[in-house]
Amino acid sequence: MLEMNFKTKNVVNKLIKRFFDELLLKNDENLLKLTFSKNVSQEDVNLLLSSYDKEDLNGTHFLLIDYLQKEHGNIDIPENLKFPIANFLRLQKLQNLKVISHFKKIGNGINSKNIPFMIMKGGVMKFLRPNYLRAMGDIDVLVPEQYFEETKKIPAEIGYEYMDFVNSIDLHPKNSEEGTVDIHGWIEMGTDYKYERTINSDLFSRAKEETVFGVNALVPCNEDLFFLTLVNTAKNLRAKTSPHSAVFSLSDCKYLIDSKENFDWNIVIENSKKTKTEAQVVFTVKFINTIVPNLIPEEFLKSLISEKDLRNYCKEVTFTRYIYNPLQVKSRDEKFVEDVKNLKDFGNYIALKFTYKILKRFRKNKNFMHIVYDIFEKFG
Repeated sequence: MLEMNFKTKNVVNKLIKRFFDELLLKNDENLLKLTFSKNVSQEDVNLLLSSYDKEDLNGTHFLLIDYLQKEHGNIDIPENLKFPIANFLRLQKLQNLKVISHFKKIGNGINSKNIPFMIMKGGVMKFLRPNYLRAMGDIDVLVPEQYFEETKKIPAEIGYEYMDFVNSIDLHPKNSEEGTVDIHGWIEMGTDYKYERTINSDLFSRAKEETVFGVNALVPCNEDLFFLTLVNTAKNLRAKTSPHSAVFSLSDCKYLIDSKENFDWNIVIENSKKTKTEAQVVFTVKFINTIVPNLIPEEFLKSLISEKDLRNYCKEVTFTRYIYNPLQVKSRDEKFVEDVKNLKDFGNYIALKFTYKILKRFRKNKNFMHIVYDIFEKFG
């Protein structure tokens, strides 16, 4: 179904480039490509790392450089980077241990009620690949939907408070914003609840019971984890939540494919169709493969989505992420209101508020989003 012609490439690549410009410094793409290269020399590493300004390096870079070393055990890193990287990794390990300690307490509380639960996202990847450090602000778990209301009662019994959302609760110690565990009744994927819930029983039926950080938990099969990684990356990119987790999805996806003999692509396809996330899956694979070509086989994509639907998805993401959301933030900016000092400023303010109200009123209408997208690309 999907054949990338010039028009498709134009719309898709524009969105990919926008995400690139936000997520990656000029050398980050080369760092990722080097990590996944089959043959890496010390000269390659020295040349790449010397091209960074030390001020540009952050925690994400330190983790990626650590991944590079683990993937290619024969290479070393420059002396001037060894201490800051080691120090960051030490601090991150301590932070992760705090999160894991909360997970043990909450997980044991759920175990005591004989409620099955599944560990997901970065938490499960940390369990599967203990030598590959992850930045874990919290650990996400999934319970069967019929147990969700019962599970919500457990945190208060063991000393936690929570924020209540439609499909999840976000747990914190009392009088603290410290990250702990998010408990989900189903997984938000950016489609619709009635579709997102359709694979819950499948996820649990294919999961394997393990002792995870000292707690009895279910671990999804590789194919389900691969699918969830793709849709979660698409959601994070669209909503600008945990944006740098997108770069770690490359390593996660490669590991999940390579570590499973006879990886069953049909599971990924069926999950995508049941949850109506075909566009998210196709786009994220193309996003990842644009960074590191051929990292994920694209053969399975052909049965998922038409080029028209992929274009429309990219238009809708662009509308939400780069048109509506910035205008929403701007219209609520108190400083902007304070800066209105003359008629011209007042006119601009009224125009902005009016435009925002129109976009807010029709933001879920797909035809409207496509029209605004075309105007944005032509005049924006």
